[in-house]
Amino acid sequence: MAVYYFFVNIIILLSCLYEWSLFFLFSRSAKQVQQKLLKNILSTNTKTIYGQKYNFSKIKSYKEFTMLPLTEYQDYFEYISKIRQGDGFVLTSNPIQTLIPTSGTTQGSKLIPFNKKIKNRFQKGLNVWLFNSYLRCPAILTGQQYWSMSPITKASNAKSEKISVGFTEDSSYFGAVKKYFIQKLFATPVMLQKISDPIAHEYLTLLFMICAKDLSLISIWSPTFLIVKLEKLLFYYDQIIKDIAQGTISHKIKIDPVIRKLLFSKLKPNPKRAKELSAINISDKNNWQKIWPKLKIISCWTDGSSATFAYKLKGLFPKVKIEEKGLISTEGIVTIPWFTKQLKPVAYRSHFFEFQDIENKKIYPLWEIVRNKRYTVILTTDGGLYRYKLHDTVEVTDFIGRIPSLKFIGRETAIVDMVGEKVCEEHIQEIFNRLTHYDFIFKLVSPSIKEGKLAYTLFLEPKNYHNYNFAHLKQVFENEMRSNFYYLHAQNMSQLEPLRIFLINHGSGLTTYIKNHLSRGKKEGDIKYQLLTSDLSWDKIFKGQYV
Repeated sequence: MAVYYFFVNIIILLSCLYEWSLFFLFSRSAKQVQQKLLKNILSTNTKTIYGQKYNFSKIKSYKEFTMLPLTEYQDYFEYISKIRQGDGFVLTSNPIQTLIPTSGTTQGSKLIPFNKKIKNRFQKGLNVWLFNSYLRCPAILTGQQYWSMSPITKASNAKSEKISVGFTEDSSYFGAVKKYFIQKLFATPVMLQKISDPIAHEYLTLLFMICAKDLSLISIWSPTFLIVKLEKLLFYYDQIIKDIAQGTISHKIKIDPVIRKLLFSKLKPNPKRAKELSAINISDKNNWQKIWPKLKIISCWTDGSSATFAYKLKGLFPKVKIEEKGLISTEGIVTIPWFTKQLKPVAYRSHFFEFQDIENKKIYPLWEIVRNKRYTVILTTDGGLYRYKLHDTVEVTDFIGRIPSLKFIGRETAIVDMVGEKVCEEHIQEIFNRLTHYDFIFKLVSPSIKEGKLAYTLFLEPKNYHNYNFAHLKQVFENEMRSNFYYLHAQNMSQLEPLRIFLINHGSGLTTYIKNHLSRGKKEGDIKYQLLTSDLSWDKIFKGQYV
């Protein structure tokens, strides 16, 4: 099979070569490429509702373009509504094919327009990304791959709506030809994305992943995804080995009979692989690396709050290269992992980029930002977002030609993203605002780890401890948080446990909060209360107990 995988990988490698060559060839002409891209976006969309409102046809320079307002998602509400009803030429002249959900603020989820042109722009960046992975480690040419690119979601539309809501399968981000060949390398069948039951999906993902001895690349988002998956393997291991040996799917796994039949056709009895796996004591995490002897690259987040977990993953797979993920969101692709020096250059051929200096708040085009400065990212895309604030803070670390290489620092707004859940402070505040029957002296929401399990915790100091039904509060709050489908997905994938409540001893909440910040060197006048934090240690700082 190694020869077959090598052949397929070579085809994919060669299909990425053209875009990678252009990316590198024009690396010293980033300004010209960006200006041409902006001109194309504006001229293409002059006849749209948005383009006519802001006179796109009269914009002849970047300076004139800067007269357009910076935008947030709420600025697109009325346009998204028109698109959902089937109106054309709203934000883009290129027809919107679907609306992709992503984490929102007060409403929990946003819907981002997606059309053929923005898909092509994503492909440009992803082709460069994939080619760099092959350059970084040519040994992956002889193996299979596991990709986890997006959550499983179901389209949910009212009958009056004309545009679908939801994701297509992950490989659809690539072109038709590349999609065909990439799917030949996938260790897990694409049809697994049609399985909504989290237990069945988890078991089958592990079954096909573990069966793939030739797995050479694992591409995930949060490093905790793989850690949690392998921890869950302990519960399924004996049954998985049995299924691998017999080429079966356990009857305990409840899935649609048609899907079961299709999946069954992809399994063959493999007693040799089952015997190899039986000899591995996976209760010892140091043995996890033995599951995939040909694994060479794990691609995942390594910056921000993921750094700790990426370090842990490296400890579990010491011989495997940890590839730093580029900065990518539903709205656009910002940076691409380069094959040397852990550089992550801007995807300058995909979108038009601007950057707002976090200190002086001035806005600069890509060709004017400088090394060692920090900025927040502003996007203009073929998908209909214009001067759109991503709220991602980045630092310029280096250059490839004249393309800045960026390091992701964190979110500008109060968003906690430990495992891809993207919980927003504004959304949390809205939930509390709706809980009119509860009165708290102090409240704080933060992830915490209890008995090795990660979950969000409500740290509460109520006015009256005896008048509240905390079990009901927990359920109501959890249901509201699960309206953020990324949070829901993280729970379904066992990366987050159910919400917890920690009752703070009466009279100590705010005092403890301030003392903690003072102990970290902050001046009392500079301490700004945050309802949502990413600090995992609050259950050790506050005095009280879980309920």
